[in-house]
Amino acid sequence: GAIGVGLMGVDAKFRAPVHDGEVLEIVLRVTSFDRKSLHLAYEGIIDSRVVVQGQEVRGLFKMTPAGMIAGDMQDLRSYLVRNGFPENTD
Repeated sequence: GAIGVGLMGVDAKFRAPVHDGEVLEIVLRVTSFDRKSLHLAYEGIIDSRVVVQGQEVRGLFKMTPAGMIAGDMQDLRSYLVRNGFPENTD
């Protein structure tokens, strides 16, 4: 049994200051969806100006008798595709 989708890596670059009251739009893209990991990229935009960029890597974790391991994400990907997630993330 899977325990959950956990964070394996994260990075952010803050490109410009943000002021109280500004409206921040966050754009999320899936950059790759491999057998063992899901790679996401973020952009934070205010008035067409990119103020923050980030990325993260997520994995599906499951418990085995030997301990916690990274599980195969194919079942999750299949579920997402059946429910409208694009097959090709490029």
